[in-house]
Amino acid sequence: MDKLTEKEWRFVDIANHAGIKGTFKKRIAWVEKHLDKLESKCDDQLFQASVHALRTNQEDFPVRCDASASGFQCLSLLTHDINGLRLNGLFNNGYQDIYMNLFNCTDLDKKNYSRNEIKKALMASSYGSVNEPMKIFKTEEALQKYYSVLEEQIPGIYKFMTYSINGLWNPNAYNYTYRLPDGFIVKAEVINTCKESMSINGKDYEVVHKVNKPSKKGRILPSMITHSKQNWGEYQ
Repeated sequence: MDKLTEKEWRFVDIANHAGIKGTFKKRIAWVEKHLDKLESKCDDQLFQASVHALRTNQEDFPVRCDASASGFQCLSLLTHDINGLRLNGLFNNGYQDIYMNLFNCTDLDKKNYSRNEIKKALMASSYGSVNEPMKIFKTEEALQKYYSVLEEQIPGIYKFMTYSINGLWNPNAYNYTYRLPDGFIVKAEVINTCKESMSINGKDYEVVHKVNKPSKKGRILPSMITHSKQNWGEYQ
């Protein structure tokens, strides 16, 4: 971890809210470059609040730093995936962008995809999604190149992603319950969408609601195991 002064941490926070990626040194340099006109660089409320804290020497305003691809960090550790650790900067190898590191291993035309699209595809994959990557890569050929890179570059994570969906799923289960190391009990219910018809004043309506019942297939386990959240994204 870089040893930064209080002012440098404020610069990092400002750059984070502006969407600046890269090392802390790079983020600090961006703020220093635009120091005289920061207010005009971004409309984000937290960005503006952090700039105001800088201008007024506010010492108790928080600095916010998100983890770098926390899902992949957790999975790299969980599966002892050495290359996953390296691609994500957990091997004492400095700042790493695992999203672009993995994408750069493909032979796909880099001009056709943005970093945000690649990030969205990889995050969705880590939570078991198949539809989201297909939306982004569009063709079966491009999709297979994408999955081949995952299998080759992060084999431990890739095996976990596929096994947690195909090997751990119980088609008769109403929920999945397990205990965390700190004693907290996680209970993830299997939720399905049901459609029923009802008639009001002679007119038929379709009512959609969610019920807790078993499902032949499901994709909640990867995200639950990775982050043990009680609320998770409904990737399909």
